[in-house]
Amino acid sequence: MINLKYRPKRLFYLGLLAITCFLIVGCTKTNKSINNTSHPQKDKYALILEKSKNIGKKQKTTIKNLKAVTYDPGPAINEYINRKDYNDMLRMSSGLVQGVVTQWITLPNKTGTMVNTAKYPPFTVLKVYVNHSLANKSKHLENKYIYVYFTGGIKGDQKLAQQLEKSKWNDNNTELTQLSFMTKEELPIPGIGTEVVINPVRNPISDVPEAQKLLPSKYIYMLTWAERSLWLKDKNGQYQMSNSNFIHKLNNSPQYKEEYETRYEQYLPGEDPLLSKDQKITKKINQLTNDVK
Repeated sequence: MINLKYRPKRLFYLGLLAITCFLIVGCTKTNKSINNTSHPQKDKYALILEKSKNIGKKQKTTIKNLKAVTYDPGPAINEYINRKDYNDMLRMSSGLVQGVVTQWITLPNKTGTMVNTAKYPPFTVLKVYVNHSLANKSKHLENKYIYVYFTGGIKGDQKLAQQLEKSKWNDNNTELTQLSFMTKEELPIPGIGTEVVINPVRNPISDVPEAQKLLPSKYIYMLTWAERSLWLKDKNGQYQMSNSNFIHKLNNSPQYKEEYETRYEQYLPGEDPLLSKDQKITKKINQLTNDVK
């Protein structure tokens, strides 16, 4: 016979035990949730970076198998629009961002039938995942993708170029002899998986009509100063201006010396104000990227 006298107490203790277990399980799940979300963007960036680097290795191998073509857009000095310093650079642009190149998108060449002539370069849009904004005015771009317009890239049959992109650069079934890779010495195009710092300026996509059907965006970004708005991460973890070797070469060339002295005064490579500004801006960028690690 069941003793009903002790039944309420038993139910009370069973209820208390159930509540305790529920609280313990809840706390455990909460702690796991906190641990899993303590650095969510860092984890996301690490995954995107790893995936992009793996694709980038295939892309690099494919591009090595293409015929290399360079084109001359004219003296680089013509694109050296003056900027006083780092703050002036930000004032005249849409900000400063750090991220990784995740995709290349080859655009139809607006010259139509001229695309196969050596005179006209192709166009490429880099899809870049923004990990950090290094300036307040570009904070809204953090953890988003932006599209950055470049001159140069894969030249030749448009369908073959798109096939490479869709296959993530597995070129087994691609007639590579029908394609070439076209760049200019002054501005190498960063490959997929390259960590970059970009000083961009935003333009409506209507300014690039050949991109409108290919990009899910109302805006596209250009480099504010074509020769001086892109920094690439080197093996030592520091950012260097993408064409720093070319700039040093240019600064010591007779062509640059003659053009500089025509515009300004006697030229001394070690005292070049443009080079000095670039070096100071690069130093500032490395300080900023170190601060956000």
